Amino acid sequence: MAKFKLYPKIISTNIAEGSWAGGSILTLSGTGLLPRGGKEAVLVIFGEVGSQKSCAIVDVKYDYISCLVPDFLELKGVQTDLEVPISLEMGYKSENPVTASPLTFTYKSSLLATVDTMTPTKVTANTPVTITGTNLGTNIANIQVFAQSRSSVGRRRRSIPQPQEEIVPQPEKMHPFWKQFKTDSNGKPKWRCFGKNLANGCKHDSVVQHVETETISRSKRSVDHEEWLRQLEKEDDEKVTFEICESGSSEDCAERLESLDDRNIHSRRKRSASEEDLIEMALLNEGSFEGTVSAVTDTSLSFSFTALPAGKYNIIINVKGGVGNAQSSLGQLSSNMEVSAISPSSGSIHGGQTIKITGGGFSGNIEDTEVAIGATSCTVLSVSPGEITCTTSACSEGCGDMVVTSNGVSKTSSVPFNYQDSSSPTVTSASAAASTLTIVGTSFGSNPSVSLSGSECTVTSSTATQVTC
Repeated sequence: MAKFKLYPKIISTNIAEGSWAGGSILTLSGTGLLPRGGKEAVLVIFGEVGSQKSCAIVDVKYDYISCLVPDFLELKGVQTDLEVPISLEMGYKSENPVTASPLTFTYKSSLLATVDTMTPTKVTANTPVTITGTNLGTNIANIQVFAQSRSSVGRRRRSIPQPQEEIVPQPEKMHPFWKQFKTDSNGKPKWRCFGKNLANGCKHDSVVQHVETETISRSKRSVDHEEWLRQLEKEDDEKVTFEICESGSSEDCAERLESLDDRNIHSRRKRSASEEDLIEMALLNEGSFEGTVSAVTDTSLSFSFTALPAGKYNIIINVKGGVGNAQSSLGQLSSNMEVSAISPSSGSIHGGQTIKITGGGFSGNIEDTEVAIGATSCTVLSVSPGEITCTTSACSEGCGDMVVTSNGVSKTSSVPFNYQDSSSPTVTSASAAASTLTIVGTSFGSNPSVSLSGSECTVTSSTATQVTC
């Protein structure tokens, strides 16, 4: 019985040269490039033995492998250019793909960009930052700026916790293969009662060896030769499965079926590789944020961050077109927290007031954000990098300063929130007639709500001193 093996093959690469600082996306296009083990089982190596570096894998699909070109600056010395070999090891057997010619990459000084100074080094939301350097180009679309934190704070955060999904036990599903077997009184398959055993009613309990089965005729199913080979491999898999389950042990049969299920789950899907998407996949990882570039010349660029949690960040400048990351002598950029406005700025001494705190440097993560007013807490409802919404607790006038803590950083607001007794609602009387409740008091505001033992009493009319519901 013949078995076909589809060997990985590299047909082309998107770039053959780049900056000594690395940072470009190298895409190796071909066929059969997704091995067992997936992305974790692929290794792309730059350089000779003794001076090798790994090209960090970004994405692996059936028809391409993409990786982030490594930094070779420490090996530059006085060299202007350096051509290094590229080798690949794929899968758990470390197989090497087929290539028409040896793969190489050339590091060039002419493609090396540098960034030397940064002003200012401390920012809040939307603060313009200017960097000077060399070889930055003049096309704003080719420049990307990333701030990478040393702490592992996720770049995509949610403002409220996602609800926990209730796990509903699913009924046990029978693999389609087992439906071809005779079943017992409990509906379970008799694994030996199969094939020729069915003809005599499965009266014996012996395993039939060397069962002759009808050979399935093979014909080319598609003009795509590789797809045809995969179809033949699938047919071989099915035949081997029948033989294992008819003449082997039940454990062997179960293991075989489980391996087929795993293979189907991790089916290959093609998609085109976008350099911009791959750059973001490589650099916008945990603790990274992308800035907005507003201007660029060959020797300077300006950018800002609309959402940058408080903390210290390394700045990475990436230039498309094979230049990659700029060689940097910049220090770290510090993002400071600020509170610029509170709305409304006052509320009842009884609490229950929902307020919005506008500013910057907040984490965007509700789990690590707290708001205190004096000795009381303001219950956080939602958080974004520029806004916090919370509900006040009861407190007296002159309660104290507001302190916001987010991302491990605390900031005392220069903008106060004032508890005011004069604007706090008071109830002097309440009377009921049939199904109508009338409440008399002061400072009910323009849009009051009423609840009785947790149930809403629908307001039918209201003034500042009387509410009917």
